[in-house]
Amino acid sequence: YLLPPIGSIAVDSNPDRLLQAVLALTGILFSSICEALHRGRRQAEADRLVAEAGQLASARLAAIVEGSGDAIVGKSLDGTITSWNLAAETLFGYNAVEILGQPIARLFPPELIHEEDGIIARVTRGEIVAHYETVRLRKDGRRLQVSLTVSPIRDRSGRIIGASKI
Repeated sequence: YLLPPIGSIAVDSNPDRLLQAVLALTGILFSSICEALHRGRRQAEADRLVAEAGQLASARLAAIVEGSGDAIVGKSLDGTITSWNLAAETLFGYNAVEILGQPIARLFPPELIHEEDGIIARVTRGEIVAHYETVRLRKDGRRLQVSLTVSPIRDRSGRIIGASKI
């Protein structure tokens, strides 16, 4: 307020107008880059939090399955065993190392092998097979009376990729 202005912001010549335009465009470009970087950082942080939540949920689910007193077995639609909890080890006598990757038919008495086709057909349609009473085999050959619940396992897109048997 006390000093007189040294210069004016009025532009008198074309080179000065060009210089002001370049300065303004440079400021806009710099601001846009900073905003994009800030937005990218926020998105990366949000993605990290979502990934951590997913890992926590997966770990929690794995702990529930492992700690369950019920035998829980996962299998692909072609009948290959993909997961096997401790209760399944106790019930059937196979440890996870020796049974994972093996056909689920290993647990069926020969005369009941046809059951698998019907179960898989229902699961493939999205049905849950609840309280299915049948017989399965232990590693030592003994027969077990079991009550199964078989549910579809879906991927992120909702496509059925396997079945869980409890």
